[in-house]
Formats: sequence, structure tokens, C-alpha cells
Amino acid sequence: FPSHDRTAASSKFNSLANNSILFFKPFITSLDLPENYMQSYGYHYGDFEAHNSLWEMVERTTDSILARMALVPRTMEARGLDAVPMIRERFKQIKENGAVQILDIILRDEIGHVAIGNHWFNYLCKQSNLSPIVAYQELATTYRAPKLKGPFNIEARKLAGFSEEEIELLGV
Repeated sequence: FPSHDRTAASSKFNSLANNSILFFKPFITSLDLPENYMQSYGYHYGDFEAHNSLWEMVERTTDSILARMALVPRTMEARGLDAVPMIRERFKQIKENGAVQILDIILRDEIGHVAIGNHWFNYLCKQSNLSPIVAYQELATTYRAPKLKGPFNIEARKLAGFSEEEIELLGV
């Protein structure tokens, strides 16, 4: 991918991330809520096996801010947009209202995380004169991103800034 203005964009992103507690606050909230809830049942976050695919993608994309923005928030975290409603419904069925409320907050925060990734990905594509659609497809292949599978939370994806063309490419 062309490097046109990539350094400036990367510098802007790093400045925001390193100097703003507001940038990190939603991430902290998303971790504290489940931890506190699980403690009320005598467990801690991490007591149960979970997949590590988000962190694996973070490690795979250390060489490219464009790849990082394309694949961590827009693929891995966006799966949270899709998964939370189903998980939330299961907790609602068993009247586990505390978990339902936490999942509502996590979904709201996840929309924000993905929106940040969409903003920076599209900014970097524009600065490098790249088609976001083509760039995403190439990066997904190069970095071995998981194939996107439904069901998709279209409303949340739109709120997070996915374009109509991207939504259509999901095949829904």
C-alpha cells in the first residue's frame, strides 16, 4: 500500500491514543463491568476459557496501522456487534437482568470502538488514495482475517460507520 501521509496519520492516531484518557475509558469500562459482575458470583474475568483471536490479530498487524484499523476493530470487534444481541437474549430468557444491562453497555461501547476503527481506516485509505473496499479485502487476505459469517447486527454496524456498500457485501 502507498505510504503517502501514512506517517502523519499514524502520528495523529498515536497522539490521540497516548494522550487522552477519554480514548481508553470505553475499553476500561468494557472490562470492569464483566469482572465486577463475575466477582458477585465468585469468579474472575479469565477464570473461563475464551478465544484469543482478537489479540492474535493485534499481533499479526503490528507492522501496519492500516491493517490494524481494518482488521482489529472492523473485523474482530465488529463480531461483538453481531454476537452481543444473541448472548443478551439468552440472559434475558433466564432473567439474568444484571448481565443484560452489562451487555447493553458493552454493545454501546463496542459500537464506539468499531466507529473509531472505521474513522481511522477510512482516513488512512483516503490519505493513501485507496478504495476502502478493495483495501479491506486485500488486507483480510494478507493477514488471514476470519471470514465474516452472519447473523449480522446491521443496525449496530451502520451506527459504527459501515457504508451501505460494506453492508451489502455481507450478503444480507
